[in-house]
Amino acid sequence: MLNSRLLATSLLTTLLSFAMVALVIAEESESPSPEADSLALGDIWFVGDSITQSNADGDSGDSPRLALYDLLNLHGYEFTYTGHHSVNIDGLTATGSTPASNLYHYHSGVSASVIGDNLGNRVGMTQNMDSGQSFWTSGRLATVKPEIILIMLGTNDIQQDFEVATAPDRISTLIDTIMVQSGVGTPAFFVAQIPPNLKSAAALARVITFNAALPDIVASQRALGRDVYLVDQFSPINADTGTYLRSDNLHTNTAGNEVLAQQWFDGIVKRFDPSDSTSIEAWQFNNFGSSEATAAGLDQDPENDGNTNLHEFAFDLNPHVVDGAKEIEFDGQVLTYYARNPGTAGLIYTLMQSTSLAEEDWTEVTGTTSIVTETIGNLETVEITDPSNGWISPTRNFFRLVIEEAP
Repeated sequence: MLNSRLLATSLLTTLLSFAMVALVIAEESESPSPEADSLALGDIWFVGDSITQSNADGDSGDSPRLALYDLLNLHGYEFTYTGHHSVNIDGLTATGSTPASNLYHYHSGVSASVIGDNLGNRVGMTQNMDSGQSFWTSGRLATVKPEIILIMLGTNDIQQDFEVATAPDRISTLIDTIMVQSGVGTPAFFVAQIPPNLKSAAALARVITFNAALPDIVASQRALGRDVYLVDQFSPINADTGTYLRSDNLHTNTAGNEVLAQQWFDGIVKRFDPSDSTSIEAWQFNNFGSSEATAAGLDQDPENDGNTNLHEFAFDLNPHVVDGAKEIEFDGQVLTYYARNPGTAGLIYTLMQSTSLAEEDWTEVTGTTSIVTETIGNLETVEITDPSNGWISPTRNFFRLVIEEAP
């Protein structure tokens, strides 16, 4: 019995006849994550509320922005900050007296702000992007447009219980609004799942509902060709709220700010300078913005080509393009396939055979020898042979290669 994670409908099923039919299907490779130009990240724009502004953390000498500044400098990255104002400097380095020369003070963290339109006396971040306060043409942001945009909004929408069901859509509208601004270019967006709100059980439940919708918002933005990723700012704070939240049960404290900065840092590095390019999780991040999007599930087939994401990952295919297995051949004696190294990819490949194609008739092929004949990066060309020719049916043989995650 196959493990349920094998997801038989998603597995590579290569039907090869005894007539030695060779199947060679054109290569399609997933779009690689663009690599950083050296260690230069460019200009980073924080978009958020009081947690980003850091006016309620009880310490005027720290903030998530300062903690991220320290991390990026520690690891040798070149960057500046941009934004429409410089409220709450929080100990960040002063480099000049003008917006152009003041490289690290500017941001767009607005205390009490909400995602969309103005709500009473609360600033609507989307509404004020190009009207009202016109963030896009104010402060340092007027002349220094961002290459990286960090968005953490929704805490006040959730606290006010304001149209929670459509709050994730307002994040999408905010991105849409930014992307039509003059000079926007092609920035990388990092959208945060917000920290927990412990003011009430109902508020926490609303946070969880909001956060659960964001992976698919990110995926839908990526479907538009935008460079958007998800950052989890909920789980690490929720793991120890007594350490990371202030007594108001809403705002992060100094320790919590460091956690937020680490999560931002990890997301930026995964996008621009990844050390992990082999795991399923890295593949999901590069192709869907996170592993949490519905379409990123290993049993999903978002482009409806009959290959699940587990299949696409194993055989270096593109989950957004209708494609098929690469360079799979059978000459009656040797079966050759091209796939990821199972060790580095965390996968197990099992060759199965059948003479009838009936599900109950599939059995594992034993007594074979596998040889890697070529390696290109993490991809291998593998030849499977049976010295005794015991797998050759006198009538007709079918083979399929079953893929599962290693335990």
